[in-house]
Amino acid sequence: MAPDERAAFEAAMANDPALRHDVELERALLAGLEYAGRQGKRQTIRAVHQKLREEGFFDRNSAGSSPMFFQLSTTGIKRLVAAAAVFIALAASIWFFLNRNTPPDAGVLFAQYYQAGDEVLRARRIIGSLESHGMAGVQTAPDTLRMALEQYEAGNYEKALAALKNFLETHPQNDTAQYYTGVVHMSQGRYARAIDLFLPIARSAESPMKGDALWNLGLCYLKMENGLPDARHAFARLAADNNYPNHRGAKAVLEQLIPD
Repeated sequence: MAPDERAAFEAAMANDPALRHDVELERALLAGLEYAGRQGKRQTIRAVHQKLREEGFFDRNSAGSSPMFFQLSTTGIKRLVAAAAVFIALAASIWFFLNRNTPPDAGVLFAQYYQAGDEVLRARRIIGSLESHGMAGVQTAPDTLRMALEQYEAGNYEKALAALKNFLETHPQNDTAQYYTGVVHMSQGRYARAIDLFLPIARSAESPMKGDALWNLGLCYLKMENGLPDARHAFARLAADNNYPNHRGAKAVLEQLIPD
């Protein structure tokens, strides 16, 4: 609007609470569509504007002196704004129902919820808890596992993998070594191999790493072809487990996975 037109319209809103309410409603609806547009749905907004343009919402009269709605009474203005709001609400609803069945972007979900830094912090805590009980110069199992985790913490993934493999040859049931072997494979994009390692831990009734293994299992399934149902199942289990510290995070992932 031109400055004088905007001033006149704002004056009309100031004197009519119902009109002001309708305008605020339209603004809220437009804000919602703008949000949708930032998600790649700007064509919805363009369609709304085009429809309003075809209906003459933005037209001026033949004299070109003022917008269409200033030729109307206050009641007419209210009806026009209300009609526009209804149309925008309808467009938003159509957008929602058309896109609610769109499969989630698994890559985006993985990137959003896979936090490699959390695994490093966990490894650091485990390293601090591993104490050597052997004689001086004699390497014990905790020493070997600690060195493997230190390699992982330092980002030396291939060295960590080799050290973990050697440790598992003599301690095949150690869930910490199995877990971090899976984490290394996961960090290197070898998701199928990571799944093989996380599965036994996630199914264990005894392992304290069960929940974290199930979390990573769900993330790995997101990266697998046709893995969405398995990912959904994993996060559903975590979301239902109030004892799992990040069960709210699991629920947030689950809400973004389209149900069957």
